[in-house]
Amino acid sequence: GFLTLLAKMQSRSDSTGKALLKYQLCRSLNEQAKYHQANYYCSGLESDLHNAIDPVLPKFITYRVIANNHHFRSDYHTALNTYLSLIKAFPKGHDISGVYNDIGNLLKELKQYEKSTQYLEEALALRAYASGLMKAQVHHSLADLYLNQSQSDLAIHHFGQAHKLLRESSHNYGMALTSLGLGKAYTQTQKYDLARSYLIESLEAANELNNDGIRINAYLAVSDMFEEKKLMAEALNYAEQALKLAEQVSRHKYTAQALLQLSEIHKALNDYQQAFIYYQRYSSIQMEARDTDNRLALEALDIAHTRYEQELESSLLMHQANIDRLHIEKMERQRWVY
Repeated sequence: GFLTLLAKMQSRSDSTGKALLKYQLCRSLNEQAKYHQANYYCSGLESDLHNAIDPVLPKFITYRVIANNHHFRSDYHTALNTYLSLIKAFPKGHDISGVYNDIGNLLKELKQYEKSTQYLEEALALRAYASGLMKAQVHHSLADLYLNQSQSDLAIHHFGQAHKLLRESSHNYGMALTSLGLGKAYTQTQKYDLARSYLIESLEAANELNNDGIRINAYLAVSDMFEEKKLMAEALNYAEQALKLAEQVSRHKYTAQALLQLSEIHKALNDYQQAFIYYQRYSSIQMEARDTDNRLALEALDIAHTRYEQELESSLLMHQANIDRLHIEKMERQRWVY
């Protein structure tokens, strides 16, 4: 069985097999949003990469999953350094546009907007002849960047481009996100009828997809729009719907956002007592989230040490471990997730 294979790898000091397994665990756990568990294997992979004279896997493939893990855990500066190492190691002739898109999004988080724009525009130029979905991804990244800076017209342009390309591809998830973005951007320009139509479109798409995250974000965006219009009863209603759903599905990040929004609405209504109550709940959740994050990091490290063989035994990883390095490289180049 698989444990026999692992034992053979260990007894023979099979560095190739062990490197492939660490890579697959790092990547697979990233994709499952188990970022702290993934970090144990990603760190091992990074250590091997620095110590190896002739790494088993191509450096550019390894750096990508490691950088993604740092990014997902909000360790932005370490992620950026890893992405820069990735660029240095990236071979000529391979498509680097996905890396530029990742870096552009990371720089946006760091509020380095000018550099973010440069990377994203370069990614878009490199994808001039790529599929509609690949172009839509970068248009969406650029739109988010401009939305963050309240450059509403540019945000609308890029969300619109992404929306058109996604409609042509019948990509419902992407369309739900771009409709949400267009609703937010039109709210910034005070074109409330257009904002409302796109936000309703996003909400309907989220219901069809049964996607709670988009649904909650749409409720919050509709609440924002009504608050901008000084329709405070409607703003409260949608913020309360967002809070109710976030609590039902135990999405603490969204619960915090809804509580903060409710606090701000009550403050605008001069109801300072209720605003303070909501803000206290918001602060409490933020503190709990930090404590939980630290606990998960420690638990993940312990799990990684004590359950290493159980993790490796799963049939998915057994299958992935047998993929040779060239096949992995091909998959990485062709892999597309909007």
